[in-house]
Amino acid sequence: MITRLRRILVDERGSSTIWFAVVVGALFMIAGLVADGSSKIRAARMAQLAANEAARAAGQHLTPAAIEGKLADVDPGEGASAAQDYLAQIGVSGNVSVQGRDVVITTSVPWSPRFLPIGGKAMQGTATTETIRT
Repeated sequence: MITRLRRILVDERGSSTIWFAVVVGALFMIAGLVADGSSKIRAARMAQLAANEAARAAGQHLTPAAIEGKLADVDPGEGASAAQDYLAQIGVSGNVSVQGRDVVITTSVPWSPRFLPIGGKAMQGTATTETIRT
């Protein structure tokens, strides 16, 4: 009887199946985190690059005073229009606002996880044109 009880308690049949299931589950979670994390970083980078390039497009519209060698300011109206046109051309949603002599661009790129349900949202990017003072 004791020998039979010992055999039941010490029996290791099927223990490798449980170990394998735990390890494979952990590997799938790690792979999901890597895939979702990289897509989140890619979306944030795309939003930031779009905002930077829209700011560059806005910064190319200087006031006529820059030609005369005076203060080189971005024309807020034309700069904002150029930034909005650029965002529409590449298909990224964003807001363009004028603050003083600067044009501020805020972009938004949607992101949602594919593997792990950790909540999705839109990634943001922000850029501001720089006013050149001479």
